[in-house]
Amino acid sequence: MSLLRDAIDYAQRGHIFFKDPDLRKEVFLFLEDTLKRMADEKKAKGAGTYLQPIINLLENKKTFLITPDKGLKKLAQDFFKRNVELILKLSALAKNGYERESLIYMIIKFIPEFAEELPEIYELMIKGYLILIHTIYEAKAYKEGGCVELAVRGLYRWDGEELLETWGKDQLVVDIKSQLGDKEKKINPNIEKLISKVLEEIYQNKNKEELKKLFGFLLFTKNSLNTVRLKLLKDFKKDILYELVQEIKDKVIKMVHSIGSELFDEKNRLISEIDSFLENRLDKKKKL
Repeated sequence: MSLLRDAIDYAQRGHIFFKDPDLRKEVFLFLEDTLKRMADEKKAKGAGTYLQPIINLLENKKTFLITPDKGLKKLAQDFFKRNVELILKLSALAKNGYERESLIYMIIKFIPEFAEELPEIYELMIKGYLILIHTIYEAKAYKEGGCVELAVRGLYRWDGEELLETWGKDQLVVDIKSQLGDKEKKINPNIEKLISKVLEEIYQNKNKEELKKLFGFLLFTKNSLNTVRLKLLKDFKKDILYELVQEIKDKVIKMVHSIGSELFDEKNRLISEIDSFLENRLDKKKKL
C-alpha cells in the first residue's frame, strides 16, 4: 500500500513525492493501485487526470512544476510498460470523450514508441485498433474533448486508413478527415519499424499458430499489409501471405473476437462487424 492515502492526499502532497528520489516509487504505486481499483469497479472517470503526470514525464515535460530527471522519466516509462494493459482496459470502459481522451492519447503515442520493449506488442496493437475503431463507430458518444479527432488522427498514424473508410461514416468523423492534410495522415515511423519485425518473424517462424497475433495486427493495416504481401511475393514467387493467412484465418478471427469481447460487452455489435471485415480482408483477387 502506498504512503499516499487518497486523491486529496495525492493532490496536496504528490509534488513532494515526485521531487524526492526516495519517495518517488510511492507515487507510482499509488497511481497503479488507484487505476487497478477503478478497473475492478469498471469505472474510468478520472483516470486521465491521474495519468496526466505520467504523460508529462514521458514527454519530458514538467509535472507538479518539477522538471523530470533521468530517474523520474525512467520510472514513468516503466510504469507505462507495466500498466499498458490496464490503460487499454480503462479506455474501453470510458463512457464519453472526456473519460477516454487522455487514455487513447497514451495508447496512440506510446504503444508504438515502446513497441520493441513490449512482449505482446501485436495483441496490444490489436486492442488499440479496436478501441480506436470503437471511438469513431460511436462518435456521438465520444464527441467531447477532442476524443474523436484523436482517434481519427491515431488511425492514420497507425496505418488504419481502411478502418476509417469502413467505420468512419459519422459526419463528425467525415468532417475531421476532410480537415487533415497529408502530413497529419503520415504513418508513425515506429509502425513502419514494426513491419520489419513482422517480416523477420514470418521468415523465421514456421509455426502458423504462433503467428496468429501477428496476422491479426497486420490485417488491420493498409500500407503495411501491402508492403509485407508484396515483399513475400517477390521473395517466394507466390502469394505466400495469402496462403498463410487462409490456413488459419478462422483462428485469427476467433482470436480477435475474443480480444474484443474481453475489452467490450461480448454482445457489442461492432465485434461482429470486425469479424466480417477480417473475413474479407485478404482477397487473392485483389490487385497487388
